[in-house]
Amino acid sequence: MGLREHLLEGALETGLLFLDVGILRGRLIRQMEKALWRSIVEHEKGALRPAQELKFYFVRNLLRTTDNHLRRGWLSR
Repeated sequence: MGLREHLLEGALETGLLFLDVGILRGRLIRQMEKALWRSIVEHEKGALRPAQELKFYFVRNLLRTTDNHLRRGWLSR
């Protein structure tokens, strides 16, 4: 048994895996938001910045709403 399997087994036995999922989900959402900001606002040349920011906030809210509904079980994976 490798180190990864040993750690995963310990996490499953203690219930720590469920705590880590929320932390990882939050970190993943923040990283996705940073990537969206760079791709929508910073890399689009020639467009008006307020319009780019509105587009980013719209997409970010869709992402957060979808994540919230997945966590609550209102959407199936």
